[in-house]
Amino acid sequence: MKAPTLRLSRLALFIASISSCLPTPSAAAAAASSSSSSSTTSGTCVPTPISAAITNVTVANSPNSAIVRGVAMSVGSPAQNLAFMPYPWNNSLVYDTTNLCDALSTENQISCITRRGGAYSAVASKTQKGGSSAAVASDPSPFPSTALYSDTWNLNAAVALENYTFGVPVNDWGEQFYYPQNVIGLGPNSTFLNALYANEMIASRTYSFFWGQDGTTGQSNGSIVFGGYDSAKISGAVTSNYTAALNYTSCLWGLQVELSALGLFFHNGTKASILYDDQGAKTTPAIGCIDPGAPGMFDMPDYDQFEAFAEFTNYTSFYNYVGTSEMRSTGLNFWDSLYLEDDTPFTGDIDITFKDGPSVTVSNDQFVVPHIAMDDESGLWYQNTSLTDLLINPVATDNYPLRMCRHFMTFVYVMVNLDAGEFTVWAANSQSNSESLVAVNLDNHMIADSGICTDIPSPDGDGDGSSTSGSSSSSGTSGGASSASLGSGGIAGIAIGAVAGVAFVAAGVWFFVRRKKSAEAPLDASGTNGPPTYSDNPNGHRSAYEEAAAKNAAGIPNTPELYSEPVDPPRSELRGTDVYRAELE
Repeated sequence: MKAPTLRLSRLALFIASISSCLPTPSAAAAAASSSSSSSTTSGTCVPTPISAAITNVTVANSPNSAIVRGVAMSVGSPAQNLAFMPYPWNNSLVYDTTNLCDALSTENQISCITRRGGAYSAVASKTQKGGSSAAVASDPSPFPSTALYSDTWNLNAAVALENYTFGVPVNDWGEQFYYPQNVIGLGPNSTFLNALYANEMIASRTYSFFWGQDGTTGQSNGSIVFGGYDSAKISGAVTSNYTAALNYTSCLWGLQVELSALGLFFHNGTKASILYDDQGAKTTPAIGCIDPGAPGMFDMPDYDQFEAFAEFTNYTSFYNYVGTSEMRSTGLNFWDSLYLEDDTPFTGDIDITFKDGPSVTVSNDQFVVPHIAMDDESGLWYQNTSLTDLLINPVATDNYPLRMCRHFMTFVYVMVNLDAGEFTVWAANSQSNSESLVAVNLDNHMIADSGICTDIPSPDGDGDGSSTSGSSSSSGTSGGASSASLGSGGIAGIAIGAVAGVAFVAAGVWFFVRRKKSAEAPLDASGTNGPPTYSDNPNGHRSAYEEAAAKNAAGIPNTPELYSEPVDPPRSELRGTDVYRAELE
């Protein structure tokens, strides 16, 4: 029997609600202008983009010093190190030591601190103040109720954003562990990017994302860049890209793409396309959505693309346990697939081609990985050597588009310019350990090196908070800053990235000065330390989720999330609507 499905029209209720939160260009500019507290200086330099490492963080207020991978930033003074992930909300969230877990979770608070990327203690920060409701933006459901605080956010060893207002949740927001961590809100009216722009710390409300590598081999750090991108993380010419208009109607992040190819590559040299619809017909091109915050490599519609994957790779557990929790990971790679004892894991790669854009090969070592589970007693991740994760989540939803999740950003580099209303995708240079930051203006044009300020460089990661020249900065700050286009914009939502030309920006357009402040207890942003090496189960017992799954398999009543049979009423992930994840039924 086909698993229960969720109609796209229901899902659209949530995605469409984002439109009410979209700012007009003039409104965003006015908000940035009104919140600016820094004075401008004469000159023709623009702020150097700000880079924050995606790396391992020993997170604050974890009793056993848990290590969590995420965007490494700290909050407060003394600094409290936290691991963040981006989310397309307009506001940012930081969890404290209460109300951390999903209401259905059986894990304790120690484990939840790890899941959430650490916990913030307001009373322990000397720079904490009460937040102002005037400093927050509207967000659609399921945004949780929050207590507002204002504090210093240290973005890296050299840059701090002072008096930034954020929320501390006072209730669970119903996302289970799909989006478990502390949140940097990067929605269309992002208060975080608005604050950076208003304080003249970035040239535009632009962010770029590269996950790095954390598979079985080739481990390395990633980064998120504000105000531009890192050209060292791009493979090939900068003009060899896919550029399109942001489309929040169809995709949560606005990052809708067209794919001309999606196929399997076997090591005997054979290939197989998996672009099929639920009737078994080949579909080209295919529509997909990029989601930098979701776990895993892909979310695939289960009765078309994923069924084709299962058939070609002989993934028998999909057919034996579809619609149940048996084939699901409840560990680090939440709700992705598990290879069980009767399965032979796929050893090939996945090839993807963007229509009129780059082609990338997703290597097997980054999506067929050891299972990482939570030890509930210590709150530490450990490696369960008896299981293997497949970082693909089959979704029982009609007309569900292929979703390319955070691990896919190992193979592509994504830049989003909220001011221009465009995004750009390049093939990533996953082997690069260097950094070369390029500023981008409001029109999505690259700004030449001569226009970039050098007083606050890209951090060198030596941990002393000192300022040295970044690799992309020029010592000269006089003269006009030139720019080149990344793409011609979205005609029918799709356009080919190309250099549109070089022009001089009039003197006086970019009079920016970077707010300087050394971060207390700075985090390493060097990109040299990879993901943690997980030990075997440190306490020799199963996690709470594994215990729950075992009870479920034995027919013992357990939490609704782990039931094999349909739950009544269904789990409502998007609070305030009737939208829910059908695969959890």
